[in-house]
Amino acid sequence: MTDVRRRVRVAAVQFNSRLGDVGYNVAGLLALCEQGAAAGCQLLVLPEMATTGYCLGSREALQPYVETVPGPTTERFAELAARHGCYVVVGLPEVEPVTGLYYNTVALVGPAGVAGVMRKVHPDVWDSYRLSAGNLGFPVWDTPVGRIGIQICMDACYPESSRLAALQGVDFLCLPTAWFGEAAPAGDWFTRAYENGAYLLAADRWGTESGIVFSGGSAVIGPEGEVLACLPTGDGLAMADLELPRPEAGGRLAQRRPEHYQELVQSRLAWSYRFARQPGTPGHQPEGAAFRAAAVQSGIEAESVEAARQQAEQQVRLAAARGARLVVLPELSFEARPESAGVQAEPIPGPSTDWAKALCAELDLHLVFGLAERAEGRTFNAAVLAGPRGVAAVYRKLHLSAHDQSWATPGEGGWVVTETRLGCVGLMTGQDALLPESARCLALRDADVICAPSAVGGPLPVRLAPPLGQMEAPDWHLWRVRASENNTYVIFANRTDLGCMGASGIFGPDAYRRPRREMLLNGSEAGLLVLDIDPRDYLDAQTPNPARTKDRLRMRNVALCAPLVLPRETEVTP
Repeated sequence: MTDVRRRVRVAAVQFNSRLGDVGYNVAGLLALCEQGAAAGCQLLVLPEMATTGYCLGSREALQPYVETVPGPTTERFAELAARHGCYVVVGLPEVEPVTGLYYNTVALVGPAGVAGVMRKVHPDVWDSYRLSAGNLGFPVWDTPVGRIGIQICMDACYPESSRLAALQGVDFLCLPTAWFGEAAPAGDWFTRAYENGAYLLAADRWGTESGIVFSGGSAVIGPEGEVLACLPTGDGLAMADLELPRPEAGGRLAQRRPEHYQELVQSRLAWSYRFARQPGTPGHQPEGAAFRAAAVQSGIEAESVEAARQQAEQQVRLAAARGARLVVLPELSFEARPESAGVQAEPIPGPSTDWAKALCAELDLHLVFGLAERAEGRTFNAAVLAGPRGVAAVYRKLHLSAHDQSWATPGEGGWVVTETRLGCVGLMTGQDALLPESARCLALRDADVICAPSAVGGPLPVRLAPPLGQMEAPDWHLWRVRASENNTYVIFANRTDLGCMGASGIFGPDAYRRPRREMLLNGSEAGLLVLDIDPRDYLDAQTPNPARTKDRLRMRNVALCAPLVLPRETEVTP
């Protein structure tokens, strides 16, 4: 059956709510919705807690403003929706009448009234003092407009949230938010749209409330991470015309291998950090060390594997001269033409691993490189961690690119995290990073540092125009998000040939540290990056290291994650 393409006009509504002034807020929001509906918008998304303002910091302060859903506010938006035949996503504080519990809630309101309810699953610090964590999961509603899913603000910091919606065939990820602490559109927003091949509609607050400066930057973001509409500041609408069925966005969902994602449903980090790190417990880790890491960005000009190793050795020696103790080379580090990698594949141990062992012993460092491996009559796209004593770990790529599929067999050994004197080192490749499950599983296996030898052409980093843009670096870099959402260091070493984008970087584990702890190359020229990183338990006598405590991972709602490990044939499709 041939798809019938159609256009859907949508809007993310940006508004500066007055704290506690429900009458003013609802009137202003209705006026903006009328404006959008008159312009033909079929789906409008309002900010988080838009009807009351956000910073009501206790249950007692919130009590005068909570209401049921359906209730007075949703009735007013339902009347507008009925007149215009549209859908409105409305953020408000809800009271559940039977239990008396309060929730940070979003109602999907359509021409027939409330069509769905979503309660914020991952509370922010403000929510935790006044509201219960949401108990409705991440449903997706089939509407005449399209399949609609909802995240609320901090839910977007957790890739599981949008992935659960994506597996139900979501078209629109609606994100009512009160974002602060960084410029918007935020990296998490781009990432959730890109990795799920969905449109993301982020409706943000702007202005200042109780000393908090909200980011504004409401946006509509496309399935390839492209900004389709954006409103930097002020009340108004970020409107865009979107196409359904949505683009395939590279078929990234089809590349999932849920049989390898069991870590996602395990509460590996739920216990006290200090208890779990005691010797003899499963969570015990080596002390590690502060050290200098390096990422090599290059293409391969040599015609033979032997010559390519000599080219790589020059870069490794240069990195060592600059003090690097861990060096990461790009994917298939010695293959000028990856399509012929199957012919040139070698065993492990073999010539390349012998070379790496000798070099690491001489320079007293660890080296991660890519290799076409031959084993058991098959060929694999492998990443190798070598040290002064030889091969420490081999990872066989789980998620193959289109180029890989012509010669390589998907790996079956699962994720690899290895204890070294520097800390726990995890391995993945560029293609793996396009799926959030990869870095997540490595982090849940206690990786302090994830090394990602890569050969990818995208997604290209995004630099926003002032006043939204961050002047020192691209505003969205996928590998930066992989580091921050998993509280790990990520060393991304990418190729510059074969249509690859370069843009290599070394990224720190703290999402909100400013200035960012990172180094990156903005272009596609060959280069070498070095950065001092510290994966030890404490950065100083009092400061726990986020690469070890992994607070972002501890706050996941594991109880909702079971669908992420179901076989692909059981996933819900539209």
